Amino acid sequence: IQSLSNAFERLQAHSSAVERFRALSSAVKPLRVSHAIAAASTTESLTALQAMRDLGGLKEGGGMSVLINGAGGGVGSAAVQIAKKLGARVSAVCSTGDVSRVEGWGADQVLDRRADPQVVSTLERSGDRFDVILDGANALPSSATDLLKPGGALVNTVPTPTFLWNRLKTVFSSKKVAFVECRSKHEDLRLVGEWLADGDLLIPVDSTFKVSRMEDAMKRQEGRKNGRVAIQVEGGWD
Repeated sequence: IQSLSNAFERLQAHSSAVERFRALSSAVKPLRVSHAIAAASTTESLTALQAMRDLGGLKEGGGMSVLINGAGGGVGSAAVQIAKKLGARVSAVCSTGDVSRVEGWGADQVLDRRADPQVVSTLERSGDRFDVILDGANALPSSATDLLKPGGALVNTVPTPTFLWNRLKTVFSSKKVAFVECRSKHEDLRLVGEWLADGDLLIPVDSTFKVSRMEDAMKRQEGRKNGRVAIQVEGGWD
């Protein structure tokens, strides 16, 4: 009996820990946000938010300057809108086909990387300097650190060799180089949900596939698309 009692207590403790984890790492989906949009918005929006705010030091209403590379991609598109929502002046780098979309999301300056492959040199010559640089494409050259203001931060989404070199060369500098690891946090999810519901954050969904058509979804994901590919699990097995 004592052994059963101890096992039950351990089970209760485990259940309580699971509930606490769920409370800290999840949030209720707003009614005005569809399931497809909610599913397509979380990871990349949280990555953009945590990269710029937590690692980059972006403060709401501070009038800070932000450079976003890969602004037409998943993380970059969310980053442009979030940075504008927080009151930043945004310069965005993207491919030709994404220029009009990025302009529509509110970027103050849009640079076409195909028209100007040496965009970092162009910005350096123009005298533009930034408080935060988010390299969503992880493709900026090492010289991008020269575009940072003193105390500024360059954030990557993966630790590339260039990232490692930048970390090394800024060890004795006021500039910061970091890479973001997305964390599922209740307050951040709630904030993103609020922006989505209010129309302040627009996440394009290219298509939705039932889970039974996963192979088709993967093909679409790997091809040319205009937004995210969502998977319908509920009722998606028929």
